[in-house]
Amino acid sequence: MAPTYETFSSIGHNLSVKITDNQKPESILLLHGFNDNKETFVFLEDFLSKRFNIYSFDFRGHGDSDWKKDSLYHYSENLIDIQNLIDHYFQKPIYLLGHSMGAGMAARYTGLFPEKIKLLVCLEGFSGLQPQEVERKRMREWLTTTSRRNERTTSPTERKKNMTLEEAKNKLGLIYSGLSKDKIESLIGGLVRQTEDGFYKWKNDPNLKTSTPI
Repeated sequence: MAPTYETFSSIGHNLSVKITDNQKPESILLLHGFNDNKETFVFLEDFLSKRFNIYSFDFRGHGDSDWKKDSLYHYSENLIDIQNLIDHYFQKPIYLLGHSMGAGMAARYTGLFPEKIKLLVCLEGFSGLQPQEVERKRMREWLTTTSRRNERTTSPTERKKNMTLEEAKNKLGLIYSGLSKDKIESLIGGLVRQTEDGFYKWKNDPNLKTSTPI
């Protein structure tokens, strides 16, 4: 069954949702990792389709969902979005699968609302607090970066972030060194977007890496 795409609004932010209705009695929600998006589950979809209707979405700042204008991202907003999406799309308990950051979100949500989750799967999940000095350094960097945000336009530094499609594939190959070239080809289209000048950028807000002080 071919997937369909919808836009779901959660407290004023538009989230891109992918739905594959396989006419199955059970549904599974997939939560992607940091700087990934809903398309990175592509190699699991055929297997999961044998048993489930598959739902996935892009977290804020990722993929085709809205980027935050204030550049301040916090994991609690991800939990709100998960809650709103589950309440909207599902009438009974579901299966929940998360990868990396998504696994941390999935575990936290399941702990808060165990009655809504039938089974939890965490792939490479993590959690934990940073040491005080690390938090101090992060806060200082955030304040500096945020105060200069209005000065940034299309500077030479920003233009350097543009890539050719081949450069993007090479970078993705370094990140996922265990994947074959065929799988890199399958993934790359969902992870980059073409700019007006014909180059490519990653489909995630760069502020995700620098803007969260806590």
